[in-house]
Amino acid sequence: MASSLHRCCILKFRLVTFIPSPHPGQNYLIRHKHGIKEKQKKVPNIKSMFKKDTANAVQKSKGKQAQGVSSYQTMLDSRKDEASRSVIIRAHSPQTVSFNSLRAHGHINRAIFYQGVKNNLLVEFEHKDSVRHLLEQVSYFSDPGQMPVQSRLLYAVHSSNVYQQHSLPPAFIHTVGTKNFTQQQYQAADSISAQMKGLHKMRSLSDDGSRLRYFMCTLIEDMLRTTLPHCRVDPFGSSSNGFGWEGSDLDMMLTLMHKKQQNPQANFWFLTKRHAEDERTFAQQCLDVVGDMIRVLMPSSHRVSKILNARVPIVKFHHDITDIECDLSCVNVSGAKMSELMFLMGEMDSRVRLLMTTIKQWAKSCEVTRSHPGPWPSNFMLLSLLIFFLQTRSVPVIPSIRHLQALAEPEDHFQVDGVDYAFVTDVQKLTPSKNNQKPEELLLEFFHYYAHFDFEMNGLSLIEAATFPKPDSAAVFIENPLEVDHNISKNVSSSCADKLKDSMLQALRCLETKSVPNRDEPWGLMCLFQPPVNSEKSWSYNLMGLFADK
Repeated sequence: MASSLHRCCILKFRLVTFIPSPHPGQNYLIRHKHGIKEKQKKVPNIKSMFKKDTANAVQKSKGKQAQGVSSYQTMLDSRKDEASRSVIIRAHSPQTVSFNSLRAHGHINRAIFYQGVKNNLLVEFEHKDSVRHLLEQVSYFSDPGQMPVQSRLLYAVHSSNVYQQHSLPPAFIHTVGTKNFTQQQYQAADSISAQMKGLHKMRSLSDDGSRLRYFMCTLIEDMLRTTLPHCRVDPFGSSSNGFGWEGSDLDMMLTLMHKKQQNPQANFWFLTKRHAEDERTFAQQCLDVVGDMIRVLMPSSHRVSKILNARVPIVKFHHDITDIECDLSCVNVSGAKMSELMFLMGEMDSRVRLLMTTIKQWAKSCEVTRSHPGPWPSNFMLLSLLIFFLQTRSVPVIPSIRHLQALAEPEDHFQVDGVDYAFVTDVQKLTPSKNNQKPEELLLEFFHYYAHFDFEMNGLSLIEAATFPKPDSAAVFIENPLEVDHNISKNVSSSCADKLKDSMLQALRCLETKSVPNRDEPWGLMCLFQPPVNSEKSWSYNLMGLFADK
């Protein structure tokens, strides 16, 4: 099966210069029955390569209206704008915050009270100018040992009864509560699909949790933009693709400057310092400085560590006020675009995220996955297995990436390591699936499919939605659709791959025998989420206790 991916020169990242090479030399990859081979071929230009596919695209009028979201980038920009109009105030209770003093700076759209060990109130204004006016009136602590840094993290001073008289109205404040789906509700559900919906509602990242993550990104932007005025910090991974859970880590990507900030016709350019030639070394040097800034300047940041020699250099830290574990990397184009691709997959059909929540919880419960890296499957590998499975149904639930490429416009193209890729970014162009299977039917088929899948002989391609002869001795080979020479599951050992298949066979038998609603004994997901027999964990029917682990 033909795979049209052509190669350009690697983009060079610079503080002031971020310009793609003009050289037209390109390659493309061809998949055939013997594996993958690479051929040299001149391609006239990117537009002509996809012109035919674009002409055959489905009609826009049949596209999906995804809750007002037209694209992943639109969603990101909207969330970032929302976060930039917000402040977080540490307060004993909402009643200790002066509503009049906040309202004096502009209209308030929303207030969210996060109750915990340290209570915090997130206040979202209608306009950014309101935040600027508010910060002009904020004072500093008099303690000379504290760094006098301005940020949108504030502290409410409790000094007057005026606060009590003019506090935020109770009806105005949304207090974050625990999302529970109790044992009794599982027991009383009328189907496994209903149990899956309850689990997804309880586990998935809430709007309140998302707000904190985007606020965190804009907080780092504020700090860095004093020196790097055009930098961006965007979330990627589960925090932005719609597959995140409450309590999950926040992956962020730092981009120092976008091409739109460049003006080759300008009479003057900023004189800047040249650093390393290669992107990885440059990222290490950049994150070394950023890590120190976070440690010294960012309020409530703790346990800051710079892991610069990893394959993808990162800065890790914990932010106390938002209670989020953060990983910051630099210019991770592959990670950002993979997040966008998975976002599209989730937007195409609501069953995708529903299934992933159940599979992820199952894998955690039977110890197929772990909370730290190792020779076992990752959650991203499980999501890739799910995507491939849904692509290959007799009536596909979601299309191949090749089909998404056919819908791409010229502006949808991007490069990873010099290779040109493309997929549609406009959600409106995505046609709803004609597959009408229930979530529980797809879950049962998922376990059956992979319990009997020949991982020893076959690799999986999400690009073509087809298998191919495995090119190496890896226990499991899943082609990375945005880095086609990489194996998503390269880390998985043979023993962990065997355990994955055995656990899926057990899950299949469980669902086949315990799928009928029963008011007297556990059934459906209540049986599926049992730890393995040899596990140190003891099984309890208290599902809330099981789900308490993050």
